[in-house]
Amino acid sequence: MDVSLRQIRARLNVARTLSFTRAAAETNLSQPAVTVQIRTLEQQFGIKLFDRSSRSVALTRLDRVTSWS
Repeated sequence: MDVSLRQIRARLNVARTLSFTRAAAETNLSQPAVTVQIRTLEQQFGIKLFDRSSRSVALTRLDRVTSWS
C-alpha cells in the first residue's frame, strides 16, 4: 500500500476544516483533486473516511475513534 504525503495532507486538512473546498485551498489543489486523494485513500484502506453530502462533511464514526488528526 502506497500512501502519499499529498493524500495524508488532504485527509488531515479535510478532517480539520470539514470542507473539501477549504482543504483544497490550503493544499493548493483543486477541490476535485482533493476528492480523488480522499477516494484513493478510502479504497486503499477499504474504509469510508468521511460522511459527505453535497452540503456537509463529517468524520465517520470509525475515523473519529482512530483519528490521525
